[in-house]
Amino acid sequence: MVYEAQTLKSNVLNAVIAAIDPEGGAILTKDQAARRLDEENGLFYGIGCKLRLKDKWPQIIEISSNSPAAAAGLCATNLIVKIGDHSTENMTMDAAAQTSARR
Repeated sequence: MVYEAQTLKSNVLNAVIAAIDPEGGAILTKDQAARRLDEENGLFYGIGCKLRLKDKWPQIIEISSNSPAAAAGLCATNLIVKIGDHSTENMTMDAAAQTSARR
């Protein structure tokens, strides 16, 4: 039997990763790990932007290009004061995410 070195190397690496992480959630790329850490620290990506709480309001701190947030004309430093008819004052990041997901 003849094996291509690159294919064999790739298959071995995939087998090792599957053995270590069968659910596929613990081994992350550098970018995935950074995003997970951001989300654990209250940053939200659902509409293509990062948010943080500033005083009592969600504030945009970064916009992803070609995202719904960019298409809507949102900018970094904007405060989100309403989602639909709901005020975001004192709203948790989870509540803001759930409210925006329903829109």
